[in-house]
Amino acid sequence: MTENTFYFYFRIVTLRDNKQIMSLEPNTFATDGGNILFVDAANNNFDTVDVTNILRKGFFCNLTFNSGYVGNITNTLGYNIKENGVQGPGDINLENCGMQSFINFPDYGLPFQDTNDYFYGSIYISQSSFSCDCKVYPFFALLDNSYVRKLWPNMESENSFICTAPEGVKGMNLTAVLDSREFGQLTCDMDQCPYGCVCIDAPNDNKLIVDCSNSGLLDLPEFMPIGFNGNNNVELIMKNNKISRVSYRNYLPRLVALDLSRNHIGYFSDGVINTLDCDINIIDQKLERLSLEFQKKDPHMVQFGSHPVVCDCSNLWIGDWIRLNQAHGRLLCRLETGQITEAANVDVDTLQCAITRLEWYSIMLPLICILFVLVVVIVTTYSFRFDVFLFIRKRTMNDINSDDKKRIIHDVFISVCVDNDGAYDFIKTEIIRVLKSRNYKIFEPNMDILPGFDRDTEVTNAVNRSAQYVVVFCKDYLVDHKTLKELHDIMTAFVADSWRNLAVINFDGLESSDISIRRLRAANRSEFALDFQQTNSKLITRLLDKLRPPLKRNQTKNITSATFMKDIHD
Repeated sequence: MTENTFYFYFRIVTLRDNKQIMSLEPNTFATDGGNILFVDAANNNFDTVDVTNILRKGFFCNLTFNSGYVGNITNTLGYNIKENGVQGPGDINLENCGMQSFINFPDYGLPFQDTNDYFYGSIYISQSSFSCDCKVYPFFALLDNSYVRKLWPNMESENSFICTAPEGVKGMNLTAVLDSREFGQLTCDMDQCPYGCVCIDAPNDNKLIVDCSNSGLLDLPEFMPIGFNGNNNVELIMKNNKISRVSYRNYLPRLVALDLSRNHIGYFSDGVINTLDCDINIIDQKLERLSLEFQKKDPHMVQFGSHPVVCDCSNLWIGDWIRLNQAHGRLLCRLETGQITEAANVDVDTLQCAITRLEWYSIMLPLICILFVLVVVIVTTYSFRFDVFLFIRKRTMNDINSDDKKRIIHDVFISVCVDNDGAYDFIKTEIIRVLKSRNYKIFEPNMDILPGFDRDTEVTNAVNRSAQYVVVFCKDYLVDHKTLKELHDIMTAFVADSWRNLAVINFDGLESSDISIRRLRAANRSEFALDFQQTNSKLITRLLDKLRPPLKRNQTKNITSATFMKDIHD
């Protein structure tokens, strides 16, 4: 049936037992008079049903697809629930019905944590079947939540409902899945996956499993996907490939495990080991020497295998590193004599490192001169070292590259103390209003972090995925642990990436002596600072001059939290 089939003020429409109707095009049940209150489409086998016929703005009573089949749910017009407003109240009946997959609200612009604000109704699925994959995981995991029980009544008692996929729960009754709590089986195979790899979204384990084993790869994949509902952690399996050199990739901080076994790893590019904060399996490595970057890593997190690295007087730190971390047996050394021994046994005496003894004055006189110069330089520059950094940074700021753009969600992260009414009102009524009118994507923790989420984690994630920062500080800001956490993350990211931008606004007009935080004090007297004593319009104009234009985006995408919500508010 085609769009706008019904032109009048219908309130009840029955399409029961029309086997010739194979699809429902967008807005089939739209009328000039509003929603058709009762739609009976039972005993029909639809190849496709557009979502606008299931999720409809406003009140309706009942939509029935009982005793039929609903194949693919399409979204031809790009329907967005949030843009269209509250759906319902009204009930959707899918009893004794086959479906490819359950209604997935995030596909239509509605994150799970917002569902109870936009969808008022219930969905009934008794004696039906569809895929019990990662997209139903939030419903199962939040079974005890009152809204989920209202949305999906009798979930626990629907023992005739059968899961059609994935393989781990295929053919199981819904009640059996719930009783067993086998939520680790509620996974999705991902379409967007690197070449030669298989990607599985496993929300119960809060990670993506990306398996690139036996693919003949010469290096790590160029990209990693993002999972359903923002699942971001990656377990990367690269077994049995042809990798000898491990290159840097911008997704390395997302890895929770890296398996490079059955590869003859001979070299790690600069920054790789420093960036990885996960277990690493290089059990079949062929490293000649160990990079100094390993010195900052816990040796218990690395499986080195049986291949020894060269240990000599130039890298005595290896033995100390193993001993201090009590990691005996983790690494083997090959000495100049050809002997193979545990790294924990290697020290000055083992290697017989010679210590040259020179006359004291041939060393001390140049050393005293050098130390004197160093003391003068240190005393002169210590208090201004960050000032120097900011001066250089302002003149050498790089443009954001395409790889970094992929991980940027927010154009501007705004940090302000919510306890200062004046400062907080200023950013809401002035800064945020103007920036949004110019299409900047804004993240302000007090507005954008939902109740129940871990604030520190959300702040760190948002800072790392923001291109620019605006810090509005005052006396209250300097003693608020929340804003100090934000400032720490901002300065860390700003220093690490030369393409990130910064603007600071001294709301109270504090003197340098009143600012206890060294980096903020330096920023306040740098070219990154704005004078709040100017009129608001002039200040906003100068702020816009300091900020880069918003990133160009091909499409608007709602991004949810990096971790699944633990509670939906009633």
